[in-house]
Amino acid sequence: MIKFYRGTKEKYQESPSSYKDGLYFTTDTNEILVNEVVYGKNADASVTAEEIVVAGGPLANAIAYWPEDAEWNSGGNRVIPAGTSMQTLTEKLFLKEENGSAEWGNISWNPTLANPSAVLKNNDTNKSDAGSKVEVGTSLIVKTTTSSQVNNNTRSVTCNANPGYFELGTDGKYVYVEGNKTHSHVGNTPDTTGFTVVYTWNNNAISDFASESTTVKVVSGTNTFKVSQSGVNVTTNALADVTVYPTTNTKKMIADSPAVFTDNATEADRTKTNLTSSAQDTITGYYKYFIGQCDALAADGSDITSDIVRGLDKSGEMTTSQISYTATHSSGKGFIVACPATKSIDYIKDDAAVFEGGFSVKTMNVKDAGGDDVSYKVYYCNNTGANAAVYKFFKFK
Repeated sequence: MIKFYRGTKEKYQESPSSYKDGLYFTTDTNEILVNEVVYGKNADASVTAEEIVVAGGPLANAIAYWPEDAEWNSGGNRVIPAGTSMQTLTEKLFLKEENGSAEWGNISWNPTLANPSAVLKNNDTNKSDAGSKVEVGTSLIVKTTTSSQVNNNTRSVTCNANPGYFELGTDGKYVYVEGNKTHSHVGNTPDTTGFTVVYTWNNNAISDFASESTTVKVVSGTNTFKVSQSGVNVTTNALADVTVYPTTNTKKMIADSPAVFTDNATEADRTKTNLTSSAQDTITGYYKYFIGQCDALAADGSDITSDIVRGLDKSGEMTTSQISYTATHSSGKGFIVACPATKSIDYIKDDAAVFEGGFSVKTMNVKDAGGDDVSYKVYYCNNTGANAAVYKFFKFK
């Protein structure tokens, strides 16, 4: 015959032999014990029999955050209270539910008119790109593209949600979405009826402009070709109202804290008039110096012409730095050194001797690259000796 007993587990543990071969039903832990062996218990009855001090175990020091409840902290120790169910233990150690956030930011809508292009090109067969510097008077071709296209014409707003948000799905149920919520639409078709393009060269309007046909002439200093576009208007409608809900870190919707967005912008706020854009290309114009031997010259230099000066062997951008150039001045030949009239010779020499004292000077017009007259100082002399002279260094001031 099997005997049945009931009572607390503590009473059973005081004298297990008293219940040998019998079934003992605990009234406090809902367990069935037979000869000190637990044979049955329900899901909620998996509990600690007594208080457990958390120390020294493999996970004891790995748990960074411990419950603050008084019964979980005893005598300066972390403890698991007696009678703690597995459900409670798991939630205490692995779950700390926290509310996330969902907040709408500012509306963004910054339409811009597409930029044109502006390019200066050399006036030659290959139309190669111009360098950063050319001689004054050089003719350049101007090339451009224009556009009335409007970019960034999307009105949008972002809900900054952490870790995500809930929104109403197409099936009428709320669904969780990770990350932020972006709400947007494209603006209306731009009004380009007033679109205007202005072309300028050194701040002067270019009339009858035609890309890759119109030419401009370089002057001294910085030259600028600019293309300016204007006259485009654009509008956008208000964004539709939208509501999302923040979530907890366990992905539960916080239904009592909706994040509601309403576009309260006025029609004026949703209108951009006279969009503009521009592009430019620059190039520097310089005057040249000229150095070289020529045929014998008249004593007063009256036979020196612009063509003779421009045809000399050495030329380059006018500079006040020393120019290293070895030039032979043969017997019976003339020699010319020319610079813009605003400059003058500092010295002409070889390794030691200085020769500028033997040169006469006259002021005359020399053509620039475009055929216009420019006032130059022209230094000249003839070699009447039997031997050739050699010049190595030239400097203007």
